[in-house]
Amino acid sequence: MEIGDKIRAMRVKKGFSQEYLAMELDIDTATYGRIERGQTKLTVDRLTEISNAFDVDPVCFFINEEQEYVISNLYKEIQSLKTVNKQILETLKTKEL
Repeated sequence: MEIGDKIRAMRVKKGFSQEYLAMELDIDTATYGRIERGQTKLTVDRLTEISNAFDVDPVCFFINEEQEYVISNLYKEIQSLKTVNKQILETLKTKEL
């Protein structure tokens, strides 16, 4: 499966329209459609923007579905831990040691 196909599958899975993602990426719908059809070469920056719109790690576009599931869950856990870490640091700053 090509990256464009994986992007399309992820879009459908998330319930996003092409118009919505084009808006998120600040491109027109036709340009976004070319990305899904594999007619546009993606830069690392653009792939990162797309993965951010889906809230997944960019590596998800290079692996199979089972691996994607595991990595996606790990990515969410890491984001959650970062939030908790930040809250702990803020709490520690307000307390006298």
